Amino acid sequence: MKTINELQQRAEELRNKTQMLSISPEDTFGLQRDILDYLADLERNSKSIGIRKTYPSVAAMLADGDEPIGSNGKPLLFGQLVAICDVNDRSNAENGFIYAYQNRNENPWLLVGNINNINEAEAELIADTIMQRLLTISKSEINNITNF
Repeated sequence: MKTINELQQRAEELRNKTQMLSISPEDTFGLQRDILDYLADLERNSKSIGIRKTYPSVAAMLADGDEPIGSNGKPLLFGQLVAICDVNDRSNAENGFIYAYQNRNENPWLLVGNINNINEAEAELIADTIMQRLLTISKSEINNITNF
C-alpha cells in the first residue's frame, strides 16, 4: 500500500510533465487506483473509534516504545486508544485503564479513563465526548496525523 507522501509525489511528477503524450494511461489510472486503495484502507481503519491494542499492564504499554504498533500491524496515530487488561490476573488494579496515544512526546500516553467502574450511561457520555473531540480536529492536526 502506497503512503500519502508517495501518492502526493507521484501526482506532482505527473503534474510537472508538460509534453504531449508524456503521461501514459497506466500513469494516470495507476495513480487513481492507488489513491482509491489508500482511501478505502483509510476508511476501513480510521473511521471507527475503538481500542487499537490491548496491553497486559501499563509497564508493557510503556515498554512498547515511542512508535507503538496496533493489533492491526499499523502504527498508532495521535488520539487512538489502547486498553490495559491482564487476562491472567483479573484483580490487577490497572485493568480497564484506557490511554490515548499522543505521539512522540515526553509522555506519549494520556490516561483518559477506566472502564471498570462505569455504567452504560457514562459509557455513552464518554463516547459522545470522544466523538465531539474528533469532529473538532483541525485540518492542520489531520495533516500532522497523515504525515507521521
